[in-house]
Amino acid sequence: MATKTRFVLDLNTRVKVIHASERDKLSVKQIMKMFNVGKTQVYEILKKKTEILMRWENCANGKIKR
Repeated sequence: MATKTRFVLDLNTRVKVIHASERDKLSVKQIMKMFNVGKTQVYEILKKKTEILMRWENCANGKIKR
C-alpha cells in the first residue's frame, strides 16, 4: 500500500479550481493534473463551491469570519 502525502489547498487556489471547472470547462482529470491534487479533493471543492465562494468574497471585503 503506497502512502501519499496530503496537499491542502488554500482558499485562493480552491477558487481557481472552481473557475477552471466552470469558466474554462476543464475536466476533473485536467484539474487534477493542473493543481496536483486527487479526484476526491476536486469533487469536494466543487460540491462545496457556494460555501467556498462566500468565504472568498467575505475575505475580499475585509469581513474575515473564523
